[in-house]
Amino acid sequence: MRILSINARDISGGAEKVACNLHISYLERGHQARFAVGFKHGEIPDTFVINRNIPSRYTRVLFQVRDYLRAKNRHLPGAWRLSNLVDWLAQPVAKLNRSMGENFYYPGSRKILEQLPETPDIIHAHNLHGSYFDLRYLPNLSDQYPFVMTLHDEWMFTGHCACTMDCPKWEDECGACQYLALYPASKRDAVTFNWQRKRDIYRRSKLYIATPSQWLMDRVQRSILKPIEGRVIHNGVDLKLYHPESRSKIRSLLNLPHDAFILLFAASNLKSNPFKDYKMMLDTIALLATADLQGLPIVLLALGSQDEKEERLGSIKIKHIPFQSDPAIVAQYFQAADLYLHAAKSENFPNVILEAFACGTPVIATAVGGILEQIDNGVTGFLVPPGDSSAMASQILNLLQNTDLRWQIGSNAAEIAQKRYDLNQQVDSYLAWYKEIIADWRSMNRNHTH
Repeated sequence: MRILSINARDISGGAEKVACNLHISYLERGHQARFAVGFKHGEIPDTFVINRNIPSRYTRVLFQVRDYLRAKNRHLPGAWRLSNLVDWLAQPVAKLNRSMGENFYYPGSRKILEQLPETPDIIHAHNLHGSYFDLRYLPNLSDQYPFVMTLHDEWMFTGHCACTMDCPKWEDECGACQYLALYPASKRDAVTFNWQRKRDIYRRSKLYIATPSQWLMDRVQRSILKPIEGRVIHNGVDLKLYHPESRSKIRSLLNLPHDAFILLFAASNLKSNPFKDYKMMLDTIALLATADLQGLPIVLLALGSQDEKEERLGSIKIKHIPFQSDPAIVAQYFQAADLYLHAAKSENFPNVILEAFACGTPVIATAVGGILEQIDNGVTGFLVPPGDSSAMASQILNLLQNTDLRWQIGSNAAEIAQKRYDLNQQVDSYLAWYKEIIADWRSMNRNHTH
């Protein structure tokens, strides 16, 4: 099968991990798979960068003039202001798009098929936001080829935001947005225009939509997205990497203390991520620091921090660890931890919880979004109300003091990961669906021809 996958990046957060894992699995199974990305950071086989912009000779000359003026800014009065004018003249359509609403002007994405050595049997897109893809190309692209989309957030059906938080306006018509600063941030309130433009695009598109959680699929069904078919396909974990391992052995490899009770919290841009709740995590640690720990050292590993410094809250050490691109290293941190904590304000179906499950590491998480589908409360982990640091601290102490319960929860979680969240199951589900979609597509085209 010839499969073209599309995503904003090859390496970064959860969506990138899912798209990358699927692409590599397709290659390993002998399929002709290509991975088109807006920004390339790794060396994943058969991955190429989409030419986001294809500047004309006129544009290239103006860019040279702009750059010259900016280089002379200190010595030439008014050079910076003039350079901005030249920049506008160089790309008026893009500038106009940005001034009106979300910028869809990435003409290079309309040439994506020309970058392929062969035509695809099916196209599978993941995140289409991230400043690289012209969403207005969807009707044309989905008319030429079967087009599957996996939603990892809510951006496709909102006026701008990737997570709607507690706002219900996306169901009718976005407007008067209170979350303009949320990713992807917007300088002006053009959410009604954005929402209406997306709705008009989808009315002319033929989309098959997958979501990792039923929570997100329920929202898709109430949204402006009108897929030909929607299907829930859970994310999967590479069980060859994520599995229970000797905690002592892994701590030696990572140079972590053997005598400490280690907590783990992992997220992309952990401290500044608006959809995670780092403040709740700090409040939880502050409460733990006031408890009678009987001299037991506690360490919180903050995996995905923007810095590498260490800090303390009372007797508890917080060790900040930068983003790790090697999944084998990430797996080791889950294997080394006694508990995985996940404080979030909004979530879909976080991979990190599945990775903790697979490593047999008990999870305590906030009860938001698709997390409620992942965790069987009291069986495979514990749920706490969002923002409730007291409840999280209480559950940490409960598991810290009850070794048998901690072992049982971890064992249950590892068993569920084996049964439900094996990456191979996810790959099987997508490949089987692709075959159904391609067959339906060819049948529809034959009927249309006759």
